[in-house]
Amino acid sequence: MEKNDEDDIGIDFSGIKKFFKKKAPSHPDYKVEHESTEHHETHPHHKQTIQENHEKLSAEDDEKISLTAVKESWKKYQRIIIPLVLVVLAMSFSVYLRMQPDSLPITESWARGTIHSQIQSGIRDQVNSNFPNLPDQRKEQIVQEQFNQFIRENNNDVEQRVQEVADYFRAQLKDDDGNTYLIGIDPYFWYRHAQNVLEHGHAGDELRISPVDGTEYSYDTYMYAPIGRFMPLDMFHAYFIAYTYVAIHLINPGMTLVGWEFWVPVLLCALSVIPAFFITRRIAGNLGGFVAAVIIAIQPSYLQRTIGGFADTDPYNVLFPLVITWVFLEAYETIHLRKSLVLIGIASFLVGVYSFSWGGWWYVFVFLLASVALYFGYEIMRELFFQKKTFGAIVQDKDLRHIVIASVLFFLLSGVFVTLFTSFNTFEGFIRSPVSFREIKDVGTKTVWPNVFTTVAEQNEADFKQIIQDIGGGLFDGSLMFVIALVGIGLALLHKDSKGKHDVKFALLLLIWFIATIYASFKGIRWTLLLLPAFAIAVGITFGVAYRWGKKLLTAEYHIEKTFAAASLLFILFILFWSSGMAQEANRRAVGTVTDMNDAWYNALSKIDREASPDAIINSWWDFGHWFKAIGNRKVTFDGTSQGEPMAHWMGNVLLTSDEKTAVGLLRMMDCGSNKAFDALDQVMQKPYHSVKTLYEIVVLNRDDAKKVLIGHGLTAEQAESVLEYSHCDPPEDYFITSEDMIGKAGVWGHFGAWDFDKATQFNTLKNTPSKEESLAYLETEFNMTPEEAESRYAEISALGVGRDANDWIAPWPGYANDISSCSRVDNATFECTVVSVNVLVNTQTNEAWVETPDKVLHPNALVYVKGEDIAVKSYQNNTIGVSLIVIPNGEGLQYVVASPEQAAGMFTRLYYLRGHGLRYFKLFTEQVSPFGNHIYIWKVDWKGTEKNMAFNSSVLA
Repeated sequence: MEKNDEDDIGIDFSGIKKFFKKKAPSHPDYKVEHESTEHHETHPHHKQTIQENHEKLSAEDDEKISLTAVKESWKKYQRIIIPLVLVVLAMSFSVYLRMQPDSLPITESWARGTIHSQIQSGIRDQVNSNFPNLPDQRKEQIVQEQFNQFIRENNNDVEQRVQEVADYFRAQLKDDDGNTYLIGIDPYFWYRHAQNVLEHGHAGDELRISPVDGTEYSYDTYMYAPIGRFMPLDMFHAYFIAYTYVAIHLINPGMTLVGWEFWVPVLLCALSVIPAFFITRRIAGNLGGFVAAVIIAIQPSYLQRTIGGFADTDPYNVLFPLVITWVFLEAYETIHLRKSLVLIGIASFLVGVYSFSWGGWWYVFVFLLASVALYFGYEIMRELFFQKKTFGAIVQDKDLRHIVIASVLFFLLSGVFVTLFTSFNTFEGFIRSPVSFREIKDVGTKTVWPNVFTTVAEQNEADFKQIIQDIGGGLFDGSLMFVIALVGIGLALLHKDSKGKHDVKFALLLLIWFIATIYASFKGIRWTLLLLPAFAIAVGITFGVAYRWGKKLLTAEYHIEKTFAAASLLFILFILFWSSGMAQEANRRAVGTVTDMNDAWYNALSKIDREASPDAIINSWWDFGHWFKAIGNRKVTFDGTSQGEPMAHWMGNVLLTSDEKTAVGLLRMMDCGSNKAFDALDQVMQKPYHSVKTLYEIVVLNRDDAKKVLIGHGLTAEQAESVLEYSHCDPPEDYFITSEDMIGKAGVWGHFGAWDFDKATQFNTLKNTPSKEESLAYLETEFNMTPEEAESRYAEISALGVGRDANDWIAPWPGYANDISSCSRVDNATFECTVVSVNVLVNTQTNEAWVETPDKVLHPNALVYVKGEDIAVKSYQNNTIGVSLIVIPNGEGLQYVVASPEQAAGMFTRLYYLRGHGLRYFKLFTEQVSPFGNHIYIWKVDWKGTEKNMAFNSSVLA
């Protein structure tokens, strides 16, 4: 048989296999060198070969030595390197997420949505024009097909346009120095006071001597305009921002204060992961510490409140409790008394600093002392009943004496440091504060004034499900991580100390922390933030202990190789953590967070700063008061730190009332003396509801007529003058702001503006009167009720709680049902406007509005419309639909807004929707439009009311 050429090509691998089977000599370099020197005269080529072999083998030995050295170094330093790497990794997660708003990635999504919408709209117009008879579903299908084709064919041009629009949005959200505007409202409070620290050396605008103790204190002249107030004691944040800015500015002279403040929460939150890691590591090892640190870094609700630019005090409420707890626990774990006492001193010092940063400092102080007290009791009971020790022997127990000494010292030193940083009264507050916290949202029990805290979003009451969802974050409504945390508390009970004894103080601390903060969260959802440190530690314990036990089980019982067992467990635990959805939710919130401040707001307020007189006052609802002070650089009536004052009612009524003279009279009263006119009047009358009514009588009058009314109510001439000093002064310039954001808040400011002081007084009195007979007699005599009316009112009030029930009963929540919408023309005189799924017809010739139904004709409660140089209100008494209709001229057409009857012709409606038409006392100072189309109107009050505004030259309605 003839062989193929390829058959002849073969390789014999046997020699190579034998070569690899040979065993290498133990010390080839020594052997070769010995043979060459003693038996042979070596050829030069052989010498070279021997030398090369020697160098090669020496290099291999050096490599072995270096690897050995590395291994030894790793064993020596891994206890430092591994924690360091894990902490840095967790910190990097924290920094990365919190810096997302700086680059504003969400603007690209806005831009793409805007451009795509424009393209689709153009295509849709063409389809409607070319194929008017096609069904809508088919039209939309064609639009989508054509849109997809257009994107494919013009992708580069579209993307270029998207980038241009995104750049425009980003520019609108950054200042002239390229810094993203600070996020939220409260950071501007701290910005202004940090500026004061840099300029004056203290947080206030000036120093004033306190009439209480004769001591000079920092004073804020911009609050409670025109009076001001002494600065609160917990102003650490302002000093921290200012002094760290000075240090950073030395390194980076181009850094602005706004730019640095943007970084402050990023820095503080990055630091917070360190104590979380080391606290948890003590029980659950490096993995447990890392998981706890990552949760501190990425927990969604905490992330949202501490993201870059949101430079409020929330980071301290995680950082300080964690650091204090870490140092405190280390003090109890050390066996050296001197070291323990030093650590207790440091923990106490940090408690003092914490009291300087936030008024709720006391909660971690109480938690630590309570946990130690329970642990102490547990140890005594254990030694008495289980170890059968005598009481005398227990007293001599070195560990228990250590606990007592450390705890007493912690309490005393904390009192000293809190007093030094703030005051002794602040330290005493750890007893009073938990009690007063329970009443934070009570209505009408101690005062007849409305409680604004019932409407602050972060103070909204939460149920248990909401608390779990807020703290657990992500999928399964947060329940997965919450259950894991509860498991962690249970595992903490099994922790043993260095002597092998069960150490339950960690578990007791976590248990107290959980129970107390969950209870606090029932009063306000923001308090779930206080739960985060304990939550993170508990979750970390579960993961760390599960890893440790699982690894031991797999290697000892199932004889699985250590590395494989560890890798498998880490993978499983990673999947478990990832499946919670916390990381995904954190990223979503980080990318989606954007500042509320923009160029429109900044330009509007800067105009006030440039043009207003130095003593001018800015008035509006309280939410943006910190912006007004920081950027408008003028005093405000109230803001985010004074919203719980009576000005909430006065300002709410300014916005709600339909009487311009009442609105201007109330503004003058507040600009003359804040709430001092009421204080002076009620000091005489001693009946708040009657004093409020009297003030409403006099604010619409001139000074002389107002004085006559006051004297008619029983005041002396001197007493009347003391009231008029604060109600009828020569007022300063006033800038009144109405903005789009106030529409959504209308129910709140409308509620406080409509506050019924008669009802509030009745509720307050009856809730504090134990006897039914006394209550009925009070209603009959004070409010002239018949016995039947008194009995009915008593039954009403008895059925009410002290929270939302009371709020709803005392006053309504009037608001707006829609944004400005367009009516469609039916014929030359008739328009159709859709009101809450009901079509309301409006006749522009007869000024009538009606709804046609099969049974009868219905009407809005009122029709508000422009009529010449004024506005008109057409009211309907019967067959009404419960809301009013405001129609606004728009060229030859009509736009409309649906509102509660109380809001229909109110001042906000007239200033915002009707642009001040027909008003005399409000002159448009500036109008700005945000990049999102939101309007901002700033009005300068004309105290003389010289002429009417004409916002519309013609009206559609007759």
